[in-house]
Amino acid sequence: MSSNFAVVGAGSIGSWIVDELLNYKASGVVNTLKVISRSDTIKNNNPEWLTKGAEFAKVDYADEATVAHVFKDVDVVFSTINTAVVDQQEALARAAKAAGVKLFVPSEYGIDTEDATDGVFLAKRRFSEFLKEIGLPYVKVFTGLWIDYFITPSWGWQLDEGKVTFGGSGDSKVTFVHRTDIARYVGYVFTHVPSSELAWKLLRIQGELTSFNKIVADYEAKTGKKLEVTRTPREVLAEEAKNGDLVPSLFYEWDLRGGTVGTPVTNGLYPDWNPKSVIDYITESFA
Repeated sequence: MSSNFAVVGAGSIGSWIVDELLNYKASGVVNTLKVISRSDTIKNNNPEWLTKGAEFAKVDYADEATVAHVFKDVDVVFSTINTAVVDQQEALARAAKAAGVKLFVPSEYGIDTEDATDGVFLAKRRFSEFLKEIGLPYVKVFTGLWIDYFITPSWGWQLDEGKVTFGGSGDSKVTFVHRTDIARYVGYVFTHVPSSELAWKLLRIQGELTSFNKIVADYEAKTGKKLEVTRTPREVLAEEAKNGDLVPSLFYEWDLRGGTVGTPVTNGLYPDWNPKSVIDYITESFA
């Protein structure tokens, strides 16, 4: 079990992990929690974290000596930096190795990247290969899509207007999980399972395996409301992806290969984990 943690880049997923680890700190399970970023924004926006015992460090990720000093006595480093800059993790990893960190959790938290061949998915796979090269044990956490991030108006789910827009046929299988449930799972596993048993492991967690079309059908059945659905053809997504546009690139990947966490699923590492379903989230959030 680990009790000293660092979270790098506490944003769209890291902030949820910080909140959960602070819950464990309040109960005495977590000893120290360091929140590391390149600016004071995270610290200024989350003053309650400091009150709850988090330590903040503002550092240049490329300054390996300074980062290694911050990582001193840390058991586990969670890298949650933005997908667009995952290449910056190499300096963080070298610093973690120098500091004697036991486990490095790279910025994954999406679909299975083990066989990735292009784009940001390939960058993530190559980074895990780099961790192997330097001998820094990793734990990769695959979660699929975040319900509370992707089933929103900004991603085409304009349920208040009775409209839904997404890329692809909508038939491909996709794994969904709420960020609260990701944080609960991660917090429990890393504080209850020995680090020696987690080293080099792939954690594949699944809240629900479904499809975009199934979500539409579930919504209509649950609410009795009909949705107007617009689907962007795969060939259009492919052309838009060539321009480097992230959103069509993601929809193209999900439609072509599915958006799953792969197998075997490791939900059982947290016996009492009870993740929220997609339809439960929708009916609670868009009632």
